[in-house]
Amino acid sequence: MLTRKCFTASTISLTVEFNGTNHVLLQDYGVFPKHQKFLKFTVQGPKDLHLKLLSSKSSVRKPIYYIVIAGWNNKKSVLGRSEILAHDVVNFYKKPGLFDINHEKKFWISWENGKVLVGTGNILNKDIIMRWKEPCPFAVQNIEISTMHEASLNLKLLLDGEYTNCIMCSFDN
Repeated sequence: MLTRKCFTASTISLTVEFNGTNHVLLQDYGVFPKHQKFLKFTVQGPKDLHLKLLSSKSSVRKPIYYIVIAGWNNKKSVLGRSEILAHDVVNFYKKPGLFDINHEKKFWISWENGKVLVGTGNILNKDIIMRWKEPCPFAVQNIEISTMHEASLNLKLLLDGEYTNCIMCSFDN
């Protein structure tokens, strides 16, 4: 279960654990970027960060972009066009060890004009690990964050710029 603590900040910490229903919709907590087309974050944990870039504000409906970072026991990452990744993978990255249980690792995603990029570090458009140019782009309205396969992840969203609300939130179990 997630609890909400609100404050004004440029970093939001959250823990996501797999229990079948535990996911976070960023807009529900006032942290979805209004004008920016990217999200920077850190992850500490063993594996399986799932990010869904949604075309709807409140539910998972097609079209979506589905990003898995450090899936398959921290060995592979994929970018797909639906939740059924076996059918709609458009890019993948096979490098073990992207996540670390003992240290935070930096990542970013961007989605401007149908160009979806995933990278490491905290500099946009640098150290790109996956990319996709969508032939029929859609506006990303929300981002869902979750995990799978008994993983527990600590994330920090690195916020800079204007967001949906001026109140930022932290989540604790």
